[in-house]
Amino acid sequence: MEYVDGPTLQSAITRGALAPERVVEVIRDVAAGLDHAHSHGVVHRDVKPANILLRRDGVAKLADLGIATAAERTSITRSDIVLGTASYMAPEQLAGERAGPAADVYALAAVAYEALSGRKARSGKTPVEVAHEVVSGAPPDLREAWPDAPRAAASALTRGMAREPDRRPPSAGALAADLERALSPGRLREDDTEATAPVAPSRAVTREAPASRARPRRE
Repeated sequence: MEYVDGPTLQSAITRGALAPERVVEVIRDVAAGLDHAHSHGVVHRDVKPANILLRRDGVAKLADLGIATAAERTSITRSDIVLGTASYMAPEQLAGERAGPAADVYALAAVAYEALSGRKARSGKTPVEVAHEVVSGAPPDLREAWPDAPRAAASALTRGMAREPDRRPPSAGALAADLERALSPGRLREDDTEATAPVAPSRAVTREAPASRARPRRE
């Protein structure tokens, strides 16, 4: 495979939330890769920040198709076990059902949520807790983690992480386009003019970095 000179998205997020315009670039690149794979009948099944490589020139690359499922319904890995990373897995995937392109759309929305807010969309003390939240809970609202998030961006990610696959955007590219429109400079300025009540730190993550790690510049 191509050698990518640069860090993973996971490494970038450890320094804090990314600038909205940078998130749009990354999600757009990853979505293009996913749509290409889906057009050839391949579902990634493990889209997460650790599998997204950020090239030095800014291009994002999706890696590690080690647990992908091909169109002829044969798995590269065993088919009788649930594979993936719980925080980014769609409800149908956790239920052991066949994961289609919609599962990758779900994971991409979860990745975007984390890149924009600096925290995972789904969390828990154990993978079982995370899985229970995914299967039983409503899709998370981006504004709980980023109070200043545009409503349209929060709505786009809520749709992307909808419990039912047919309620998600029809493709990864459609999700990326929704997010790009929602995070356009004009939309961000529009939301800035509408002051919102501050959210208590105990219930939301502000745009400041956690005390344990430095806050990056939004480049």
